Amino acid sequence: MVRMATKECKIKILAVTSARNEEKLIGKCIESEPNQTIKPDHYVIVDDVSTDRTSDIIEKYINDDNVVCLKQYEGYHPRFKYFAYNLHRAYTNGINDGSYDLPDWDYLLKIDADCEIPPDYIEHIINKMDDDVGIASGHENGRDTWKGRAYDGARIYRRECWNDIGGLYKVVAWDTHAIINAYYKGWRVRTYPDISYKSYRSSSDRKLERWYLSGVGRYMMGVPLIHTIGVCTLRLKNKPYLIGSIAMLAGHMVSMIKKKDKPFTNEYYEFARKFAFDEIRLRLRVRRKTLDFGG
Repeated sequence: MVRMATKECKIKILAVTSARNEEKLIGKCIESEPNQTIKPDHYVIVDDVSTDRTSDIIEKYINDDNVVCLKQYEGYHPRFKYFAYNLHRAYTNGINDGSYDLPDWDYLLKIDADCEIPPDYIEHIINKMDDDVGIASGHENGRDTWKGRAYDGARIYRRECWNDIGGLYKVVAWDTHAIINAYYKGWRVRTYPDISYKSYRSSSDRKLERWYLSGVGRYMMGVPLIHTIGVCTLRLKNKPYLIGSIAMLAGHMVSMIKKKDKPFTNEYYEFARKFAFDEIRLRLRVRRKTLDFGG
């Protein structure tokens, strides 16, 4: 069953964005929120220690009814290897503060500062979400669609699912961990390809350190090495081509060799391993079916 969202409904929406040095893109992101057919009841924008005009631009959109507000936090580590944890801290603080201001929110829109959503995005996604779908998104432009995942650029969380998974854990690739954790807790995750949003950056723009950290994150989440090898092989056709795949694979293998600590329970890791293999089998079946039909 789907809980239908309308302009007159009582569903409450919390939206959160984190931005660091996004003066060229943050305006497009912010302006896509008040144009929604179902507007966020509260929109928190975190200025993640920007050194450009990002905070000045954000302040132009702050309004008296507190629908849009700016949060600023200090103490972020400037070194790149802590990027994932800095971003995690920014989003977690923003969501916690937003939950204090809007404690009874029903859905959380986590939207990156380099993304822009169409006017019916929130309404469309919520109306598509069956009661057992805990995390969902539309299709991110320029990327392949896989219905069992949800793109992290403009992702919507159901409150009950958010509570079950305990929010965002401080691990590398925490957005992906949220998906696996949602499945572990009995929820489904979906991408709805009939609505798209714009992301003005692609994964090909990542620095090599982030590709390496993706491999580290996969190890910490319990993804088996063979799954990472498969992903790296598929990514050979995309920029940065070979070097990005090598960096990701190296991150996973170095973590295994060093036997880095894994922060979750044995039961979770058993599930994550099974989940990864089930996903491989399902993707292979879909791929064979596509080839059979000449697609």
